[in-house]
Amino acid sequence: MARSDRAQLAVAALAATIAAGGCAHAPAPARAPSAGASTVAHAEAPVPPPLRACGPTDRDYEAWFRRTFGGGYEVFHDGPDPARIRDLAGEPKAEAQRMLRRGLEACSTFAVSAIERAGWRDLVPDLTRAVAFTGEPEFRAHVILALKALGSRDDFSDQLIAVLSSGPTEARITAAMGARHFSLARFRGPLLDRVRQDPAWLVRYHAVESLFELADIYPRELRGHTPLMEALVGKSGSDASFLESLGFSAPLTPDARERLAGVADQLDAEISARLAAGRCSKPVTPPVIDLQVIPVRDPHTVTLTVEESIGPCERKLAFVVFLESPEGFSRSLEAGSSGRDPLRVDITTIPKPVTVSYSRATRLLTVGTFTLDTSKANVAVLSTGPNGVAVRYQRELGLAFEREPRAQPATGVPLLDAHPEIIEEVRKLLDRAPELQGFVGGGTAAGLGGD
Repeated sequence: MARSDRAQLAVAALAATIAAGGCAHAPAPARAPSAGASTVAHAEAPVPPPLRACGPTDRDYEAWFRRTFGGGYEVFHDGPDPARIRDLAGEPKAEAQRMLRRGLEACSTFAVSAIERAGWRDLVPDLTRAVAFTGEPEFRAHVILALKALGSRDDFSDQLIAVLSSGPTEARITAAMGARHFSLARFRGPLLDRVRQDPAWLVRYHAVESLFELADIYPRELRGHTPLMEALVGKSGSDASFLESLGFSAPLTPDARERLAGVADQLDAEISARLAAGRCSKPVTPPVIDLQVIPVRDPHTVTLTVEESIGPCERKLAFVVFLESPEGFSRSLEAGSSGRDPLRVDITTIPKPVTVSYSRATRLLTVGTFTLDTSKANVAVLSTGPNGVAVRYQRELGLAFEREPRAQPATGVPLLDAHPEIIEEVRKLLDRAPELQGFVGGGTAAGLGGD
């Protein structure tokens, strides 16, 4: 089992997505709360443990890992499923923890991922000791990020900055993405340095998006800042070569260094302007359409919604539609889909799928045979049937919601990170529109989100 080459697959996948500009489907988020949901105050930076080398490959650990989590592309790409170990108790849990400790000794990033996803905070001391392993910067970055997610009070910012500044490409990508979970004060300079001088454009890409997150700049996605995006990657929005996707980058030319220095200076100025603006800034239109799909307790109904605008203190939804399928859905629904305007996806209603399309430019939402002009009616209850899609309720309601500045992202995927907030906002809509509740499967706001 490789210690971790999953980042290389992620690099290639992200490059392909950006190049194509196509539609990406997001899997439904796990029902269990994130292990990193709790916040713990930071202490002073710890005294680093003594450096030591990774241990040899541990065949017993690898055999246990395959028995427990399986193997193949799914595990390699998505990592271990925490449900396989999260609820263990007694001797089975003790064995799992012994094996995961052996995995840490062998510098297995899969062991780190299993510990983090299972929320096993009693292994935090073992992770803390693992920060000292040398020779595997990618492993060290994953350990530091797991400690952060598990609420460790230790501050390993310096160690993550060291990986960001000098590790191999995939390790720098991991560090650039993970930096958004730390502080702007510590990472503003190191991330801007990556923008100025990193030869790998995906490191620069994630460095910029982490700075957007840390400085609370919207849109969060680089593709929502077209001039900056074009300047950052050069002649095109997809100039990652096959060799670069495997971790090899050509040195920057003098012209590229000059261009990137300008990008970093512009971004630094934007950060200063955002900080000077105070807690709230003007909401902006997201660069892509994220169609949120939210289940209702009634298995025959789902909620469909899209953000119209988003800012630190306000989100406005373009529409909220409750779609009923009397015969249910053919498979478990994903959390949603993302794509350029206009977005077009299929919802797996039975007996045949219903096509949903939405255009921000025209504000027209089409669900099967029914088209809703969301500039006139932005909330509706629709039902599928043999003669197409029928409307049971439609009305214009207020869909602007106040929000607190968001906590640090759980996934880095805007659609998934916004999902819990939007569920709460649709609940608020139902709470203040009693007449709507009578039309919605599940009956009450408490039934939203499948809970």
